[in-house]
Amino acid sequence: MEDVNLTSNHTNDIGNKAVMIIDAYKAYSSSIVVLNGFNMNVEKGTIYGLLGPSGCGKTTLLSCIIGQSRLDAGHIKLSINKKKDIGYMPQELALYNEFNILETLHYFGLLYEMCYEDIISKGEKLMKIMELSSVKTQFGSLSGGQQRRFSLCVTLLHEPSLLILDEPTVGLDPIISASIWEYIKDLANCGKTIIITTHYIEEARQANTIGLMRKGVLLSEASPVEIMTSCNVDTLESAFLILSQNHNAVNTNMDVYRKKCIHPSTTTIEKSSFFEYTRFKAQMLKNWYWSIRNWEIIFFICFLPIFTVLIFNITIGRTPSYLQIGIVNNEIPSPCPYESNNICDNTIPLSCKYIHEIENQGLSLKYYNDVKLAEEDSIRGHTWGFMQFKQNFTDMIKVRFDDAMDMSVDDLEKSSISIRMDMSDFVISKLIEGKLLLSYRDLAINFKSCNKNSSVVSIIRTLPFKIMQPVHGSFNINIVFYGSAAIISILGLYSTFLFTALSINMDINSGMIERSLASGLSISEIFLSQFLLQFVIMLFQIGSMFILQFVVFKHPFLSSPIWPFALVLLQGICGTFLGFATSVTFDERLTTFIGICLVMSQVFLGGIMWPLESMHSILKTITVFLPLTLSIEALRSMNARNWDIFHPTVMHGFQSILGWILFSITITILSLKFKSVIKRTK
Repeated sequence: MEDVNLTSNHTNDIGNKAVMIIDAYKAYSSSIVVLNGFNMNVEKGTIYGLLGPSGCGKTTLLSCIIGQSRLDAGHIKLSINKKKDIGYMPQELALYNEFNILETLHYFGLLYEMCYEDIISKGEKLMKIMELSSVKTQFGSLSGGQQRRFSLCVTLLHEPSLLILDEPTVGLDPIISASIWEYIKDLANCGKTIIITTHYIEEARQANTIGLMRKGVLLSEASPVEIMTSCNVDTLESAFLILSQNHNAVNTNMDVYRKKCIHPSTTTIEKSSFFEYTRFKAQMLKNWYWSIRNWEIIFFICFLPIFTVLIFNITIGRTPSYLQIGIVNNEIPSPCPYESNNICDNTIPLSCKYIHEIENQGLSLKYYNDVKLAEEDSIRGHTWGFMQFKQNFTDMIKVRFDDAMDMSVDDLEKSSISIRMDMSDFVISKLIEGKLLLSYRDLAINFKSCNKNSSVVSIIRTLPFKIMQPVHGSFNINIVFYGSAAIISILGLYSTFLFTALSINMDINSGMIERSLASGLSISEIFLSQFLLQFVIMLFQIGSMFILQFVVFKHPFLSSPIWPFALVLLQGICGTFLGFATSVTFDERLTTFIGICLVMSQVFLGGIMWPLESMHSILKTITVFLPLTLSIEALRSMNARNWDIFHPTVMHGFQSILGWILFSITITILSLKFKSVIKRTK
């Protein structure tokens, strides 16, 4: 939403009028014309009753007067030029149910740049006049009539010279409505100018002047008596009916008028300054009150990342406790009958030594004397597969080393270990394969203690490859280490996105933003205060996640903590601005779907579930442009590879997240420029 620009019009050229509207035109589309050549004059110190059916354009007109919307054409001239000189009471209550009366008065008093003592004294005076209870009473616990009266108190707190009341008596008891009208008349007698809209036509007889509005046009503007006399009727309702019928009989060509509206709109109301400390303080105070009253939401937002990291580390990547494989050892009766397993003892078959190392890896072994029985058990799911050592396996290994060229195909088969695995579960099958490989590696390491002339040393040399230390990482492969960077990044972005979008949408849907903006608050102050609150929450979230991941659960962390922390902080800032962008562009439901889509797309396309290298080239190109893909890889590279910020992979991660922040800010600005936030509440 953008405030209306200040023009060169002066306030002293409208004489004794408080409001003057000339040739006002406003349309939301070519078929929806809200104001069509509208003219209106409000005398100072009078009550002006603006009457008309719902949807005739009354609320839009008031929004243009207070500077929250812009006319497409026409002029608005006011006797005042600052928003704080206007008291605006919207049709919706637009107040927080969770706040008590004192907190609400304190917030709006600061927006009006009042000192605390004045807020208390004037607030208590208004409370007595409106017959309201203690200032500690929660607004949501008041009755409907009390809430209306307190909303009027908020409007009158700073003693404005111009009051704009949108349907202040709608839905109220007639006695309460009458008391409000009596107070409004007292204000007018004290020199205040009041514009009041209502669709209760007869109650508007109490106004000094009445404007009858229909389809964006002012049908008549005069005192109640003059309007009824001109139509020769006894009630305003009858007069309104006659004027409406006469209006239908006139051929009003909107296209002809639209061609006349070639000049831009003007108004004398000033645009709110970009930043004012007192208003910013008020907004921060409101955020504090809101956080206390909605502590469950704050608790959830703060501890959701911590809870998720705990669950992730406890459930993901841990080695299964019971993985059973079958052993068919045709070389010797199973299990091996030897009391000791001296690695250098040539009398112990090599198969037994290898089986011993497999047991040390935590695998559970089930021995069979028949291959068919082992296969049947594997098919039934009793084991995850089986291994078979052929008869004379150890002797054939020796032959393979001494004279492999003269070995027959059958002899080569006997010197091999046959393994048949259940590959239905990819993760478990790969874990078992890794343990079998590590078992052979440990066997090779243990042989180093033997005499170099021992035949068993010759045997191990037949291994066709050598396992060396990894370039990055360790032999203890754990998927939780691989996914830790992604989990932190997604939680950092989504939790801030969720909280920001939720907060802004709650303010918009409740009407609180509209009322605050009408009281002088600027969009920049709303965003800055929200960002500051979010920043404090982010520091807590990121610090907690880093301590859990890298201190408690001891994930690899080879680099300095400064740059990884800074990168995750930027991801949280990106989530904040994405929350701003979506909440001011879309409604609450669509914002929720966008958040879900953002997380799911990042989970499946960001290299978390499966490496990017396995994707189709086109899809891989698309994933690069997601918010977190490059920054996740950068975070993983810093933590596990100790690459500094100048490494291309790390630098690209920082550039990507900074680019998304700038993109989100741009979308927010464009949405505020071309689409009214307030329009969504109408």
